[in-house]
Amino acid sequence: MAPRTRGPFELFDTFGVHQPEITSIANAWFTQSIAIHALDFDPFTKALAPGSAVAQALCSAAQPAARATGSIADRLAQMSRVLRTFNSESADTDNTAAAAFDEMRHR
Repeated sequence: MAPRTRGPFELFDTFGVHQPEITSIANAWFTQSIAIHALDFDPFTKALAPGSAVAQALCSAAQPAARATGSIADRLAQMSRVLRTFNSESADTDNTAAAAFDEMRHR
């Protein structure tokens, strides 16, 4: 079946921000930031095996890995905050615009 075409003056599907979906994404990002922050690389520093290049690599990877994952976790938390702000501000803006259009209803 061919997709239905719309005339130039037909209403399209509602455009908008689905706030529960955005909240869910922001919550997931924040939850993941906590999980990533909780990663513990300290056991890597205890990989002792004299003369082992693998053990030496594990020991030396602990601090860079901790810094990298900390940075990723911080970024996810920041993105979560920004998305929550967007969600709140878009709702306020949408309500303001809707009220302005509603005032013109009887013109």
